[in-house]
Amino acid sequence: ATLFTDIVAIHNYRGDGVNPADSSPTRWKKTADLVLKHDKEMWMTETSGYDPTSFDGGMKLAKSIYNSLYYGQVSAWVYWQMSGKDLIDDAGEKTYLYFISQHFYKHIRPGAERIEISSSNENLLALAFSHPAEHQQTLVFINEGHTPIDVSIDGLPATHNVEVRVTSKDLLYQQSNGLYQNGRYLIPEESIVTLISNDNPENL
Repeated sequence: ATLFTDIVAIHNYRGDGVNPADSSPTRWKKTADLVLKHDKEMWMTETSGYDPTSFDGGMKLAKSIYNSLYYGQVSAWVYWQMSGKDLIDDAGEKTYLYFISQHFYKHIRPGAERIEISSSNENLLALAFSHPAEHQQTLVFINEGHTPIDVSIDGLPATHNVEVRVTSKDLLYQQSNGLYQNGRYLIPEESIVTLISNDNPENL
């Protein structure tokens, strides 16, 4: 069969077209296999329905984005709307969804290439991207567990070349270099941590 299109666009909803899908790894992988065998890109072009008033809603959004990037290998992720609700509420205030989205939107930019990174802890989800034109790397960690996780990253430059951003129940996209100790990073419980490196490690 021939696929007469450049990009396959999908929406991340359940069958009711209202609530976000569970975005399971299996479903994303099956969809990616169908698209990538034709050497096409896949974009997730609309989703919504995550609770903007709770951190739990934000963590569900983060995991959904992770699954789409890691298992679905999507080239774009587009939320339904920025303002009115969801990312920015009716009063113009930024929500948990906004701050968590920053970890992805702000630091995984057009031209980024996903590179391999592995985690031996089932509660720790990890993504890594290289930005060749900027000689920069972005690493995103999602700690779903209730205890901090100590992480060692081979090839990452010295800490003064790495920007660290953290979002948790108490921190909203805060810059923090206090997570780095003795060559390792401590990823707080129930948090998202993004590391932005300005050097080019050979591998992670």
